[in-house]
Amino acid sequence: VYSAIYRRVSFWRLGIFLLIASTALAESADVTHEKLLVNRGFIEIAADKFNVDAQILSAIIFTERTLNYDWTDERLDVVLFSTWKQNSSIGFAQVKVKTAYFIERQFSDSTSVFYPGEKYEALLSVSQTKEELIAKLLSDSLNTCYAAAYLRLMSSRWEREGYPIHTRPEILGTLYSTGLFQRDGSERSPRTNPRANEFGSRVREAAALFQRNGLVTMEQPSGLISKTRFNRLTKCALWGLAFLLFIPSLVIVPMRWVNPEKSSYMLQQIFAGRKIHNMWTPLDEISPYLVLAVIAAEDAQFTKHSGFDVQQIKRALAHNRI
Repeated sequence: VYSAIYRRVSFWRLGIFLLIASTALAESADVTHEKLLVNRGFIEIAADKFNVDAQILSAIIFTERTLNYDWTDERLDVVLFSTWKQNSSIGFAQVKVKTAYFIERQFSDSTSVFYPGEKYEALLSVSQTKEELIAKLLSDSLNTCYAAAYLRLMSSRWEREGYPIHTRPEILGTLYSTGLFQRDGSERSPRTNPRANEFGSRVREAAALFQRNGLVTMEQPSGLISKTRFNRLTKCALWGLAFLLFIPSLVIVPMRWVNPEKSSYMLQQIFAGRKIHNMWTPLDEISPYLVLAVIAAEDAQFTKHSGFDVQQIKRALAHNRI
């Protein structure tokens, strides 16, 4: 029984390890840099269309991919949204589906506080179905346009209130990562001296490099993420250790509430993975034959197979009854 449980725990450990590892192994800086070069034309067109800084847009995409993008995103994000309605980030600039939906409507709603102005209104069409929207986000060129449009919404909103941020990559990056609304639904309102989060600070560093060296001749930016990657690996290692120590307890502790087997039939039920009623059973109510069978079945190899040999227990149970 415990051997089967141990194997199940091992699978859980493996799954959790892969999940944690995927967060630690975000896309490397040099790979992201190459992708920025490939999509440089899309970035410049989108930046020009929505009147945002191409270097800041590049820096935001760079930071998003090197901090948050990994191999699971490309394979699972569309599935998660289509199947479980998760608000997945999709595509080159990792734009969330619901964010893209929000962006489309702000560009066509002149009464919205985020409305960027009439000259931008015709630049985005409103998707009629989620499939249409996802198809747009899967296109690198259109995905980049949505990212640029998002920056335009932020810039227009803050500038209208007297707080221009179009030249502040750290604030645009912060809003890009946190969203325009708090958890309670209230807006992250424009204000004096807004603070940047870690993501925004990384965007500022990347933007400074892009602006100083240019995107094409930019030095390999490994220094930008070395500290962040170290922090991520450290956190993941600690979480991994916690899971490895804690998960077995989650599996074994509930066994105290599993009704102890009173017969070989109950033993077979447990071994087959079937549900047993959770209740305490006094020791004197357990079949003495089963107790003797378990004792008889324990052998010198117990520590190696991490559990009891169910078949041997059944044979010993039959022998003790005779």
